[in-house]
Amino acid sequence: NLGNYLGLILGGEEKIFGQILELPDNEEILQNLDEYEGFAPNDPQESLYVRKETNAYFDEKHLKVWVYEYNRDLPKV
Repeated sequence: NLGNYLGLILGGEEKIFGQILELPDNEEILQNLDEYEGFAPNDPQESLYVRKETNAYFDEKHLKVWVYEYNRDLPKV
């Protein structure tokens, strides 16, 4: 929890629950999502989030999905 929004960081032991959305095969939609999430594919180091492919499990299905991983240091608690 980052206050006004959430931040996902891959690699932990805990399960992450969320929604899986299927998008039309349209590059413009993905570009719009990247912009909304603060991801600049041409400058990932400076992006707030980075889009990454990972595994998701839904019922008995294993899916390859895109997620936006938080790309900053975590705030001190």
